[in-house]
Amino acid sequence: MRVVSLTRHSFRGVEFFNSLQIFLSDDLILPNPFLTWNGSNNTDANFHIQIEPINRAVSVGFSEIGIRRPWCADWREIRADFLYQRTFETGRILRNRIKKKPDLSAVIDKDQPDTVFSFSNNNNIDAVVFPVKEGDFNPQVSSSPTQINGEDLKFITREFLDALNLSINNKKFDQELPPVFVDGQISDFYYNNVFIAADLIVMSAFLIPPLDLIMGGKKKYRYQNIIIEKASQYLQYFITNLNSLQFIAYQTFPFIEFFRKNSNVILLTHDSVQYNILKSLNLPIFKHNVPFQSYIFIQSATQACVMYVAPDIDLSGVFKGFFTTLIWKGSNLEFEQKISNLEQLIDPEVPLYPVKPAFSLSGTFLNP
Repeated sequence: MRVVSLTRHSFRGVEFFNSLQIFLSDDLILPNPFLTWNGSNNTDANFHIQIEPINRAVSVGFSEIGIRRPWCADWREIRADFLYQRTFETGRILRNRIKKKPDLSAVIDKDQPDTVFSFSNNNNIDAVVFPVKEGDFNPQVSSSPTQINGEDLKFITREFLDALNLSINNKKFDQELPPVFVDGQISDFYYNNVFIAADLIVMSAFLIPPLDLIMGGKKKYRYQNIIIEKASQYLQYFITNLNSLQFIAYQTFPFIEFFRKNSNVILLTHDSVQYNILKSLNLPIFKHNVPFQSYIFIQSATQACVMYVAPDIDLSGVFKGFFTTLIWKGSNLEFEQKISNLEQLIDPEVPLYPVKPAFSLSGTFLNP
């Protein structure tokens, strides 16, 4: 039996301060509070990184595929899949909430082991998006052509901007959207402004409704649950269609190899990693994704399923608890067929990323 949870990392220590502005139209401008992480500033975002909802989701998944024994909640290892503070701190939070205190490993380049401690420098880059250390991507595997359909992206964009403009300016977004492609490249309007606005909305959805936090002041904005939903749909469409299926397959396949060899492991990931893994396996993506969600892969001797667990948001955009839902279930034969379909996209002449083993971190650094 295998249980592997892909868990979205937290924003421990997030501080908001105004910097650049996001221009979506002349009357729709968002200040862009840069998200920073400061280990000494323990915000309420930590509250959402809880092990109990993940354990409950595993138990529900067991019932879905007929596993009769109870889930022992015995997480063997929690891996931070990049080098810097947000995932590592999330892993430490989770580890300290699990009674048996499992190992916490960080997948980093052994040639530069000190980088995992470099929280306060200027290199806070989400460097590794995998449960493995990436090598240079072989240029023979092209990230283009994009799978984005211009009309589809415009439709999703307008839905998001309609909700945003209704909330801020009490009217729908009535301006003409620019072309999606300019000289064969995606317009900066979609690649930067709209994407950053959607990402900012989703990331700042706790505990205060996002616009109340981003815009500041005492005004209460309407439609914030719809804004979060439409922002999530924009991000999912954009991320999962930005690159070719073959490019996504190369990003995903190391996870499949990892899943086949490991169990009872929590992998701390970006939402983009989650989306691409599900896309490449032709599995559903939950449309109301918000930060801190987990997709849990469970496989018994005969069946497999994928569970989703995340914070729930009420109509005003405020956190109100957790919920769990089944994303997919089927026989092992069906699951292996999905993997086989993915393998068809791997070119035998083009190697996969090299896999470097993680090493276990130890010492006082892991203590609460």
